[in-house]
Amino acid sequence: MPPSWRVAVGFLTLYLLLDWASYVEPLPHTSITPWNPNTGVVMALLLARGAVWAPLVALGIFAGELLIDVGPPSWPVLALTSTYLAAVYACAAWTLRWRGIERPFATPGGGAWSA
Repeated sequence: MPPSWRVAVGFLTLYLLLDWASYVEPLPHTSITPWNPNTGVVMALLLARGAVWAPLVALGIFAGELLIDVGPPSWPVLALTSTYLAAVYACAAWTLRWRGIERPFATPGGGAWSA
């Protein structure tokens, strides 16, 4: 399996597992949970590999909402919101990379200062 396929399969697996594990006590009628480690996985992928991976992020968000959410919205709404969220995350990662944040942080304080 080529490395890019391994990254894609690993990302989707980890994203869906974390989405499932963190779906605890969502706010009523919103599906918003207080803990979202899957967003961290999204940002790590986009920071490490770039915005070209945004379609995979959209697919992960779409699949996670469809499989894990209780009473997910209709497919068109879900596709639109997944695409929108992937675009927002890709823009955030692009901005961080553009500002030179893609390098490793020397200390936790350096990471907090950069955010």
